[in-house]
Amino acid sequence: MRYGRYDIVEELGGGSMGVVYKALDPQINRLVALKVMRPDRVTNPDFRKRFLKEAQAVGRLSHPNVVTVYDMGEDHGQVFIAMEFVEGKPLDRIIRDKSFTLREMLDIGIQAAKALDYAHSRGVVHRDIKPSNILVQSDGVIKITDFGIAHIENPEATQLTQTGDVLGTPAYMAPEQVLGQPVDGRSDLYSLGVILYEMAAGKRPFKGENIATIFQSIIHENPESPVKTNPSLHGELSQIIMKCLAKSPDLRFATGRTLADALEKCQESSEAATMTARASVESITRPLGRFVVVPLVFLIVVCFAGVVYFYWIHFPEKKREELRTGSVPGMQDAKSEPTALHPSPVAGNDEALPSDIKTGLLKITTFPIGAHVIIDGERKGTTPLEIRLPSGHYELRLNLEGYGDWAARVKIAENALVQVPVDLLPLSPPGFSNAPGGKNGQNH
Repeated sequence: MRYGRYDIVEELGGGSMGVVYKALDPQINRLVALKVMRPDRVTNPDFRKRFLKEAQAVGRLSHPNVVTVYDMGEDHGQVFIAMEFVEGKPLDRIIRDKSFTLREMLDIGIQAAKALDYAHSRGVVHRDIKPSNILVQSDGVIKITDFGIAHIENPEATQLTQTGDVLGTPAYMAPEQVLGQPVDGRSDLYSLGVILYEMAAGKRPFKGENIATIFQSIIHENPESPVKTNPSLHGELSQIIMKCLAKSPDLRFATGRTLADALEKCQESSEAATMTARASVESITRPLGRFVVVPLVFLIVVCFAGVVYFYWIHFPEKKREELRTGSVPGMQDAKSEPTALHPSPVAGNDEALPSDIKTGLLKITTFPIGAHVIIDGERKGTTPLEIRLPSGHYELRLNLEGYGDWAARVKIAENALVQVPVDLLPLSPPGFSNAPGGKNGQNH
């Protein structure tokens, strides 16, 4: 099968407007994604204009995180758009299959925010940002696709949609979209906030049995802060997400650039805390170097020789003979009853570890005290805390309401005492409110 000069390889999927094929451009031997308008839509002038508007919208964009449009045309009454073919997975499939690290969430969020900022600066509002329209490649680079209902700012053009039209995917629509009000770039940032919430909390912020109840929730309800659902989540990221979900566009990030800046700042603070903690923890547990060990062994040998010499000069012959033969009173008893060292009970241990497991002691203190201690995703108590752990590497996270999350990778060596003192930093970035609701029912 062929459309224009493009040979169809296989069908990739479809939507309400068209079917997407993997196709080959034989002129330059390049694979493309060919979007062909559905036959039942071609005869409708409005649908036809809207379909071609996607090519117009994406055609004016050239960004590493936005699919590229190569060509558009008609063949035997069929309208098609030839676009960049992306080897990747839709984000919605990835969300179903895994949980995300802080780094992964921030990386996807930063790329999407920058791409949207670029599109908005060129007068294009996507209006249907959702996980299935974000493709994630194997190297982590994302591509935003499907600009089928994009709004193009052009005062001289006749608008295909007017106030009162409701376009988008219900669960990811901003309140102004639900109400049929005019939209701008901040509507896309709201939708991106819903995606980040879903990645962070493992669920969508707004649910309902049908579209009507979902719309009611979007318009009237304030979602629970994602950090309450996921206590290990970075507190600053939780606040950023809640600001994206503000009901009023004026309380959200003004541009994709400001959202990307906030996410990058969160990324930098998290990485800095991790690097500092890793350096301090590894310095505590690092073995002594040979330049310390060799002089220490020499000193011990010299001291031992001195003790022997002193004993030999000052002890009478009889005493030396008694010690040599073990006939000193009480010596036999002491030799026959060796004492074993037993570890004392440690706060934070819920279960006794088997005696044959090699362990070390982790001691965590914070200022202020009372931070939740999470080790490898499992809560262990609050600070100050001492806990004996089998030797190995652990992901340590500290979380206290009103303070930034602290995270590090900790190495526990056999019989080592690892002390981790942490000064938690209060959360008070400009424009944020520590209360989940804020003055206007949202963080801003």
